[in-house]
Amino acid sequence: MIPCGNKHQQERRLLLLDACGKYSLVDNYVLILFVVAFRFHLGISDNLGIDVYVTPVFGFFSFLFATCLSLMLGHAVLFFHRTTMQHHCGDNSILIKTSLLNHGFKMPNQSSFKRLSRFAQGILLLSLISTTGILIFGFLQESFTFEIGGLAGILLGEDVSKTSYSVLSLGNALPSSVENPQSPSIVFLQGTFFFFTMVTPILCLVLILILMITPLTIKWQRYLLVAAEITNSWSAVEVFLLSILAALFQISTFASFMIGDKCDEINILAQKIFYDDNDTVCFSVDASVESDCWYLLCGACANFVLVSFCLETAEAAVKEKEKNSDSDGEPSSDSEFSLTTTRPDQSFIHKLHGIPVVSCIMFALVSSSHVTEEEEEVSLMEDQREPVQSPE
Repeated sequence: MIPCGNKHQQERRLLLLDACGKYSLVDNYVLILFVVAFRFHLGISDNLGIDVYVTPVFGFFSFLFATCLSLMLGHAVLFFHRTTMQHHCGDNSILIKTSLLNHGFKMPNQSSFKRLSRFAQGILLLSLISTTGILIFGFLQESFTFEIGGLAGILLGEDVSKTSYSVLSLGNALPSSVENPQSPSIVFLQGTFFFFTMVTPILCLVLILILMITPLTIKWQRYLLVAAEITNSWSAVEVFLLSILAALFQISTFASFMIGDKCDEINILAQKIFYDDNDTVCFSVDASVESDCWYLLCGACANFVLVSFCLETAEAAVKEKEKNSDSDGEPSSDSEFSLTTTRPDQSFIHKLHGIPVVSCIMFALVSSSHVTEEEEEVSLMEDQREPVQSPE
């Protein structure tokens, strides 16, 4: 990590590093695809058959464990960094419950507050719900196909040599694609596949939806925000799509590398028998995508954009609420706020507000009555909690 005097820039670097750690799972996904793709059974007679397996060994599981450990270490480093920057909100701020969706952002060089417009709020909520539905639907659709070619494919037949998978069916096929389905390592591998690919993306969207619409105290908003950031760091549906893309280009080469020169004599014999056929190797595997893969692709892209936007918005809102309250629960002065909002690393919301077209569509002026009501709540709580001082 490059040393940085600005703690906010340092935090953004740690968040970026935390979010990019999951891309190390590409190799794990590719191997899972190969395990399922290369599995086939060729029955020659009642007592004779050929079974082909790809067996994950210690090196694969150690790499998967190291990837998970690096993600957890990233969370730990980010936690300790935020601990040094933590703002201790007073009792008054802790008791006030507001939703982040209606939070009024203090804009630079302006005395007014701006919140997301009703149109932007509606689009955001609709996008969260629809993205969740598209992802779930995409998980259930057959998105890619593996086809075994060569002599093995001819002997298996067209129906058996070609198999289409969805995300769900791929995970379910993993135990039956290895020699020992009940092995604890295979159960762990199947569990991590479902956890990274299906569970965490949906959980992240649900946490963000709760965070945005539910009136909560600053403390619980921070807890939910951290939980959403963690689930996003472990959400790897877009990494899975990259793995499918890698398999499309690499699986045939990898199959040839695995076979090596073991089938040279069979290939020569096959060329003599099938001299008019180009498919004269003993074994090959090809991958292709199905038309329904667009559901998964659109859902993953929408999930990436939407989660990034919501986390940036929620982070800016929570930080602003924390900075506006000191340890005694008193709002920060205008001069202190000016120093934080005019710094070079302005928040994502401030940058969006600086674009005129986006500002007109996405933001609306917070009414003075709304601000006054919040100030009255703070004043009332201060009066209730102010201790009676005895005369000296």
